[in-house]
Amino acid sequence: MMGYIQPHHPIIRVQLNQPIEYLDPRPEYIRVIIEWSTKSSIPIARIVSPDNQCSSRLLSARRCTGLVRLPSKTDVNPSFFNTNQDGLGQQVDCLLLSL
Repeated sequence: MMGYIQPHHPIIRVQLNQPIEYLDPRPEYIRVIIEWSTKSSIPIARIVSPDNQCSSRLLSARRCTGLVRLPSKTDVNPSFFNTNQDGLGQQVDCLLLSL
């Protein structure tokens, strides 16, 4: 693939900036902006337009730096919905699009 040693985008672990309270019956990807902080060992993924992430709305994808993969509601452990004391959301896998 054009001489690249690693042609695929890396997958990293991130923490969502807000809890996810509902999952779709199918796995889905949501657009995020990844924020790197020296105060935390794990990057924070800020959800871009949490209310409207339809596939035809590409304008919100313009500034995103990652895609978070959310599991389907049938594949998730019930502890996935436990909220943290700090108000942040769950830790999930994220496909890194850019730095």
